[in-house]
Amino acid sequence: MENSENIEINNNMVGTTVTPNTQDLLSLINGLIKEKQQKDKVNKKLRYVMYVRKSTKDKEHQVRSIGDQITDCRKIKHDLGLKVMKIIRERQSAKESGIRPKFTKMLDDIKLGKYDGILCWHPDRLARNMAEAGTIIDMLDKDEIKDLKFFSFYFQNDGSGKMLLGMSFVMSKEYTDHLSESINRGNRRSVAEGSGMGVNKHGYYRDKNFYYRPDGLNYSLICEAWKKKINGERLEDIAKYLNGHTPCYHKSLKIGGVVHKPWLMDKNKLSILFKDSFYTGVMKNGDNTVDLTKWYDFESAVSVEDFLKINKIDDIKKSFVTQKGFRRGDVKAHFLREFVICSDCGKKMNPVVTVKHDKKTNEVIKRYVNFRCRTVQCKRKKKGVRANKVFTYILNFLRNNQMASQDFYQHYLEELKMATKLKQKVLTSEKMAIIQENVGLKTGIEDIRKYLQKEIDIDLIKESKNDYSIKKATLDANLEKISNIDRAMSLTKEAPMSYSKFVELFKEMPNILGKIRRESLRSEIVKKVFANCTLKEEKIVSLRLNTPFNKFVPNENPIVSSGQELNLPRSVLQTDA
Repeated sequence: MENSENIEINNNMVGTTVTPNTQDLLSLINGLIKEKQQKDKVNKKLRYVMYVRKSTKDKEHQVRSIGDQITDCRKIKHDLGLKVMKIIRERQSAKESGIRPKFTKMLDDIKLGKYDGILCWHPDRLARNMAEAGTIIDMLDKDEIKDLKFFSFYFQNDGSGKMLLGMSFVMSKEYTDHLSESINRGNRRSVAEGSGMGVNKHGYYRDKNFYYRPDGLNYSLICEAWKKKINGERLEDIAKYLNGHTPCYHKSLKIGGVVHKPWLMDKNKLSILFKDSFYTGVMKNGDNTVDLTKWYDFESAVSVEDFLKINKIDDIKKSFVTQKGFRRGDVKAHFLREFVICSDCGKKMNPVVTVKHDKKTNEVIKRYVNFRCRTVQCKRKKKGVRANKVFTYILNFLRNNQMASQDFYQHYLEELKMATKLKQKVLTSEKMAIIQENVGLKTGIEDIRKYLQKEIDIDLIKESKNDYSIKKATLDANLEKISNIDRAMSLTKEAPMSYSKFVELFKEMPNILGKIRRESLRSEIVKKVFANCTLKEEKIVSLRLNTPFNKFVPNENPIVSSGQELNLPRSVLQTDA
């Protein structure tokens, strides 16, 4: 070593006739200092602070989570033997300078000498704006930041390394500036080119070009659903057909049609589906539209002619324009919504709430639900009918009619068998998914246990224990879910109710229904049995039963078509009056 040679030469001067001068002493001292610095550099480890960041306010969804960043940075720490003093987590965007308090505090602590370097996942976690990027490079130049280490970027603290770091910051800034614009432009282009923008459609899968392609049997089921709707079948019956088909309907979830999930349809999901012009080949996203049939060989599920048979122009407009609210003073209600029909105009009447206030205290002392017709040209517009009259008639109908016949009981057993089979299939699928998740959790827990045996850093031990607790809690919760699924599966295998219990249930239905105070539950039960009723002035002139009740209630029961007068029992007429 050059410094050691200088020291040796100067030491040999002692005891000779040569008189040392100041330059000799200076050379001796400098040699000792440099030797000490080199020893310190070898023996002393730099103190690093680990900085991880995940934005919750911008579109940085491609960036790994904070937990994943910490895991990756730990690998660098162990591979290089770094001394990490602290982990700083921040959930804040780096697009603008001065809005990350933890980041600012970290730089201040580095200037005070608490840390020597920063360990981070990637440079864009440190800065996406040129002000803070410049601050970091300036601190490197001043030797305030002595080193930077990254999991997914190589940095060397020299001129070339700083140049590459600066380029990385510039690219991050460029990415941030154009991300939103690129997303919007990409969405417009996706629509213009007829490809999907992350939106899966029933009966179709998206190929590698994001084009919609028929999804085999699932496409055939959706086409059949459209035919049933066009032929006038009820949404509940169509949902029942899709759910009861063997195999049942599955929805494609990802690109290529290789991942599917059993999908239970209901009235609301089908209502949305049958209003979507996509199935004719006209795709809409926001204000962007495209004719898919002009772009590629798109196979529509329904013709435009048939689509317009079940979707009026006014219905299509409603998907673009927000509906106007009720008149002042009315409160929107949900009791038997879309159930009561006005005989004068044939449109559905809206349930609204009116309240009666105490004249002295202005407190609400009574609440009424009324059915009102909102059709502009209808002579019954704004004239209300009390909802309790409709409800009372329904209760009396249930009391005066035998609902539980032997044929209906046999139908119930067949339906129960099909529903049990479908339920077992869904529960089995859910259980297998949880079991697969548990395999990954157990592996992660075992990895953490092994890691804790070697780790000595207190902060990292604490962080690992926190990860362990989360994974263990998730595993325990999953095991409880599996137990609940097993119990549910065993319950579905229990023997069905006897015929006597079946008869008793329907006999008690009006009494049970009359005691329920929650209007939403009342409505749900009523709509299971009845399809709708029609009012003429303040009289019920039609009451329709749902399938399968309409097949098993005797013909002499007062179920008539819309517009015909109903010969109600005297007790019911007195109740309605």
